[in-house]
Amino acid sequence: MKCPSCKGEIFQRWGERNRKIQDHQVKEVLIYRYRSTKWRHMFRHYPDRVDQAQQSQQLRKLAALCWELEFSYRGVAAIFEVFGVGIGQMSAWRDAQEEAGNFKRKRIWKPVRVLGLDGAYIRGWGGIRPVLVAVDLGEEKPIAIGYVDERNPDAVRRWLEPVVKRLGVSVIVTEDLAAYKKVAEKINLEHQICQFRVRRWVGKMLHDLQETIPKEWLWVLEEIRGLLEE
Repeated sequence: MKCPSCKGEIFQRWGERNRKIQDHQVKEVLIYRYRSTKWRHMFRHYPDRVDQAQQSQQLRKLAALCWELEFSYRGVAAIFEVFGVGIGQMSAWRDAQEEAGNFKRKRIWKPVRVLGLDGAYIRGWGGIRPVLVAVDLGEEKPIAIGYVDERNPDAVRRWLEPVVKRLGVSVIVTEDLAAYKKVAEKINLEHQICQFRVRRWVGKMLHDLQETIPKEWLWVLEEIRGLLEE
């Protein structure tokens, strides 16, 4: 152990106190206060997996892991309540953001050719906030998230352009919003509509045509359905 300020290694114990924490195993820890004999700096020494935050480091990582496994923030809070740990939805959100920030700082960026983009609108912060997520479709991993309204092409371009340059993206896959088409044209990207949306459009069209075209042409609809399945 060293003093975080002067890096000294000789200390005087300058008090101690018990502090309650949020953790699924430990409810209270003992924190010592020291004074460095070198420059008289005061500092606190925390037990393993505990820092200044109310939640333990382990709990924060577990909350972020639950979110990565696609639990909602409400679901994350409900899971920990079973273990006697009461955390709110906003606490779960902060834990996920903290872990994402740690991952971003440690990440070694790899080239990404095809990038998937998907927008969402999350209720919180006193209203509804837009979020845009970028996913590496090769490894199926999220690589960036921003508070961006996907219906605003200028906002999407400002957020997306640095990501594209850093990763060498050449294709984006999105839903059928006109904003994405405009962005792809402005920053010279190929643009593909998400396969799910295409299947949904064509499936609806085939269903409508089933009731209107002559029976001798129904085989064409079956051929198209077969192509979609393939």
